[in-house]
Amino acid sequence: MGLKTTIDAQQVIKKFDAGLFAEVLDLFESSSVFKSNKELLPFWVGALIFTGHLEKAQALFKKSPLPLTQTISCRFYLAIGLIRQSNYKAGRALLIENLRSKRKIKKSEGLFFIYQGLAFYRFFCGRFEQSKKYANLAFAEAVRQEFIFGEMISKDLLAHSLVHVGQVRKGLKFFEETSKIARRVKNQWLTAAVEISILKFRAQVGIDPHSDLIKLQQALQELSPQDTYSIAELLLEITRQHLLRGQFKKAEDVLSQASDTIYKHQNRRQMALLNIRMAYMLYLQAQHTQALHVIRFAEQNVDLSVDLTLWTQIQGHKQMILQAHGKISEAAEARKQLIDQQKKSQNAINHKILQRPFMGTGKSARGEDALGDLLDLVQNQDPEAPKLIVDSGYYGLLHKYYKLPFGTQALIFDLLPGSVVILDKGNVTFKQKSINSLIRKTLLLMRQEPQSKEQLIEKIWGYEYDPLRHDTLIYSTINKIRKMLEPYGNWIALTESGYRIHSDVRVLFKNSLKVKIQTPALHVAKPQNLLPTKASVSKNQWSELFKDLNFRQLQIVDYLKENPSLSIAELSNKLAISKPTATRDLSQLYSIGILKRAGKGRATRYFIQEKVHEREDL
Repeated sequence: MGLKTTIDAQQVIKKFDAGLFAEVLDLFESSSVFKSNKELLPFWVGALIFTGHLEKAQALFKKSPLPLTQTISCRFYLAIGLIRQSNYKAGRALLIENLRSKRKIKKSEGLFFIYQGLAFYRFFCGRFEQSKKYANLAFAEAVRQEFIFGEMISKDLLAHSLVHVGQVRKGLKFFEETSKIARRVKNQWLTAAVEISILKFRAQVGIDPHSDLIKLQQALQELSPQDTYSIAELLLEITRQHLLRGQFKKAEDVLSQASDTIYKHQNRRQMALLNIRMAYMLYLQAQHTQALHVIRFAEQNVDLSVDLTLWTQIQGHKQMILQAHGKISEAAEARKQLIDQQKKSQNAINHKILQRPFMGTGKSARGEDALGDLLDLVQNQDPEAPKLIVDSGYYGLLHKYYKLPFGTQALIFDLLPGSVVILDKGNVTFKQKSINSLIRKTLLLMRQEPQSKEQLIEKIWGYEYDPLRHDTLIYSTINKIRKMLEPYGNWIALTESGYRIHSDVRVLFKNSLKVKIQTPALHVAKPQNLLPTKASVSKNQWSELFKDLNFRQLQIVDYLKENPSLSIAELSNKLAISKPTATRDLSQLYSIGILKRAGKGRATRYFIQEKVHEREDL
């Protein structure tokens, strides 16, 4: 900072660089030497700003005239405090005064604060390219002046600007470099802030979906209770991550915690973000009137002339809610305003969001925003998207992919083979390997219309219905389906007409893949041929042949009618039964001629007889 330091002055600078602002204040409060040193006054003002004492800092600045270099420094810190409290006009006035002073300063003293102030204000206005430019200039000045604190905050702002213009990897690299400097000077305050920025931006672009949420939650636990700004930032991002994953109830609980923190400290920017999250959650629940009320309230907390980035987020949500609410002309007007203002914005993510409704079908180009790329695929209904949704755990995107209205209750079967996805007004549950061919057939029938017990027995098993023999089989199957759907088992209803899936629940069968078991070329043994030929047996005789089979054995037959073969170990895993039980079931089916087998020992595989496979009534 161009300061000729004494031993005492070095003590102030060292504590300031380390982010120990409370200790800096103690030094000034306890020493008349520090108080009277005008060259040190900017550190006093800065420490007051970073500990939330804006009014005291303003009073101190007005108390006595300062040399121009120190005046520029103090204006910068005061402008930060004013802008953080959304007093943009007063903050901007101080930064303009600094810019006008540029001609008057000798050499480059004070240039860091002029450039950093311009970068800071441009960032808040969504002018990220200009912010990047001035942050670079500020960093160069901080390095030249050996101003460690200046190096850290300019590089941090440069990293933020890079991420917002879409240079995510470079931005994250700069965050890491800032963190190293902060750790070197033992600045825990800035280290924590930068680490939170890294976690937040990684989560926002979906770099590591399986650990991003966990790391955000861990960081929240480690924060000091006094760091209310960072706590609120993390809570808002954790809410968003829960919604992406279809965890509506968890998101609701976290947002409630964020609401208490944000309204207590009245940060207008965070209040607007909070209302955006609230409006979106109401939208997910199809409560469009309430959602519209909340998003309009958020709109009132944003100054369009300054915070264009936040305004475009609000307008995007407003247009989406109006569209869902059936207010088509208002939605079109909101979109027109959004497009007009977005031309001024340099936020890469907002530009990408705005372009999505106009994308054609086909695969999108991949970039540095993995989550954005996935959203592009979802918008285009790319067949690759469902698997990527499952791989990432972003189950909340399934509504968009399948064009299901938010607030819908739905079941999606076979998104992956044997899986079921349960959608319930924002909550999404994914259950893998939960359905087999018997359950699939039963659900397909119930989706079409109610099924009586007689119809189920005849259509699925091919029997003539006998209550004494078959009620237990039906009850067992229905109970298994209800258990699979827990806690939504009541979606399988019993009506006067029979069993059916509740009329409010939409059902989709995707049949995306079939299980393929690779079968080696083996010598096939000749089993006992006890199975009657198709031409010589009636439907009742076929039913008699199968009536003594247990429930597991019927499942085996259904499975092998759709899949090439099965081993004892595979059956044991699929039905969660012991290998002796699996061996007994397969051996019995082989002994009566329903199955054939090949191989020996562990390599033994079972295949269905062609005569069984050809029967359509089984």
